[in-house]
Amino acid sequence: MIISDAKKEIEIELTGTSHNNAMILAVFTMKVSRPFQATAKFDVYDINTEQGKTGVKFSCYSDIAKTLKSGKKDVLVTLPDDAIQWIRNKSERHIECLKVDAASKTPAVWYWNNDNEYYALHIFPDISMDFREDLRVIQTIMEKNQMLIWDALVANSRPAEKQSWIHDNTTWMEVPAEIVEQLAQDIVDAKNIKTQARKAEYEAKEADAFQKAREAGEKVIIRKWTVPCEDEEEECSTDIVVEYAMPDGSKKTEQHHTW
Repeated sequence: MIISDAKKEIEIELTGTSHNNAMILAVFTMKVSRPFQATAKFDVYDINTEQGKTGVKFSCYSDIAKTLKSGKKDVLVTLPDDAIQWIRNKSERHIECLKVDAASKTPAVWYWNNDNEYYALHIFPDISMDFREDLRVIQTIMEKNQMLIWDALVANSRPAEKQSWIHDNTTWMEVPAEIVEQLAQDIVDAKNIKTQARKAEYEAKEADAFQKAREAGEKVIIRKWTVPCEDEEEECSTDIVVEYAMPDGSKKTEQHHTW
């Protein structure tokens, strides 16, 4: 986009992508040729409004600010409304295109190693995980359950064909993506089975407690657990919480200090 009037001439173009605080942003380049000459990069979050004027705010360390000799002050280059809207729209469309492209890709292998100091598993696919929450979920499951999947991971892996991009002396391995996906799914399924079993156990204890409460006409304990004590006036660090089944079919919870 070119902005040209009697006072200034500016060219703005989309030139790339950046990662900023876990956000993926479209990067633009502004080239000013009048009334001065300078070039600087920015993203949509650099758009600011000050004293009723909207534009792109550049750091005092940018080429534009240095050219204007702003010292330690940031510089706001004002732009017309249509230019601001063009930047926002272009940024949004660019990110949407990246999301569509990311969704169309399928990993073939995952690379992994466990560092020599802490023996923690590090694993990632052979494609970018930008906009791929599904891959990040798999990565988290694998890394948090290293001991559960270790034997199967080792048995199905081989030394990675590409080692040149590694910045340490650790040997990286590669494993077919379908193996990683299956291992992650097996962990999820196993945890779901345990969760359902615990739920069924609790429901059975709850039903039994309510039956006893109705028959005895007094409250019956369903379960107990501990929580941190939040009463600063008490010399207690842990409280016991007791959940009761009441004769009328309701539940009652009591919290007791442990001195």
